[in-house]
Amino acid sequence: MAPPSVKDLVLIASSVPIDNALLEIKRKNLRYKRWLGVHNKYTNDVVKQVDINSKLPFFTDYDLTEYLTTSIFLHNLDGWNFLSQSINALLNNCDSIAIHMAYYAELRAGISFLAAQGIGVFNYNHLYIDSSNMCNIHKDKGTHTVTWDALTEWAKIPHRSSEFLKLFKVNTIGLDQWIIAANYNIGSSVSTDLASDWLSTWSLDLAQLSKDHLLRNEASYRPNFNTKKELLQLSNSIKDIIHFWDACEPSNNAAAFGSLDQHLLREAMEFTYHKKSNRPPKGKAYIVYIDTAFSYLSISNPSLRNFLLRLDNESKSTHPILKLAKQKTNKSSNIIARAILLLRVSTASINNLVISNGITKEKISFWWEKIGSDVGLWETDHTPENLFDLWADIEAIIDDLEPLIDSPINLLNLLQTHSLDLWQLTQFQRAGLWGMGL
Repeated sequence: MAPPSVKDLVLIASSVPIDNALLEIKRKNLRYKRWLGVHNKYTNDVVKQVDINSKLPFFTDYDLTEYLTTSIFLHNLDGWNFLSQSINALLNNCDSIAIHMAYYAELRAGISFLAAQGIGVFNYNHLYIDSSNMCNIHKDKGTHTVTWDALTEWAKIPHRSSEFLKLFKVNTIGLDQWIIAANYNIGSSVSTDLASDWLSTWSLDLAQLSKDHLLRNEASYRPNFNTKKELLQLSNSIKDIIHFWDACEPSNNAAAFGSLDQHLLREAMEFTYHKKSNRPPKGKAYIVYIDTAFSYLSISNPSLRNFLLRLDNESKSTHPILKLAKQKTNKSSNIIARAILLLRVSTASINNLVISNGITKEKISFWWEKIGSDVGLWETDHTPENLFDLWADIEAIIDDLEPLIDSPINLLNLLQTHSLDLWQLTQFQRAGLWGMGL
């Protein structure tokens, strides 16, 4: 009998044990300011323990489920940390380091998201937990390849497309409901196509760089002989970073990634309309498609309607982060764009867990407050009351830097006048924290 494939195992994996474990963590551990129980055997050398368990066919193990549940939060914030290091390298014209760090940000985002679905990616033995808490450890390819395989297989499961699209919200309404409102069945293959298209695009580097070890090693281990830097390279890098921050900007109604989700809604509506009608998303029929959604949802928002129909010159263009993510190249800015989008997915899944299980920011302050202080987001014992306030620093920095970036910039000169600004511009951990809903 052939061993089960990744597809087979992803089908049985369930988020139900994760929700149940988080409730237990909340009840037993968080009051003592810790994620794992004192005697959790996976605290140290989890890969070795998983390898030992791989000899068992099926088994239940609360410690392992507890570990996997906790890892959702930790992998995610580690991903934002890697991203911040990538941005720092980009500012310093170190493309190979920027690529290396962005790749691992993308990998951690994928691992975090899969953990929330009951899938644990380790070394060569990987974990799948079903809805009855049964653990199945399956020997397979390495971390990088299995993360890509599991993400792409997960996205192909029809009912999962609805779960995925619910992660993105405009006017507090999930994208799945917007598509339903436009008279399109969310359970259709088109919605699965959309989820699959987005997840496979945003995790593209896990496929390309996991298979192409030479390319990954070139970025990670080889000396950089490229001294032909563009005259405007630093200016262009700062422009890209500003676009990245724009994608992470929280909106006025406290939506963590309000600007980005609005662009994703437009992409989703255009994608589904085109798939449904085999016509480009424009003209009277497309206007009716959009207006039907607004009417069904009882929303009156002329500016959003104009945005979705690309009627305003100011907002008719596709967001730069989405353009960069779609370009199938291995340049640093393209990989960073994809990493941010996948981190946004992972962060949204955490936000769902936080809300559905009543995890308040106070309950896990022992974790995130120390991290924020350690990486310099705030002074010790001066944690902001509202983490959305962390955006104000970034907004002011962007206003200061934008007039400077249309001409060549020397890094030393810029550091002499804006050193704190540049440092804060790398702190994408801010977006991770407010995105979790803390």
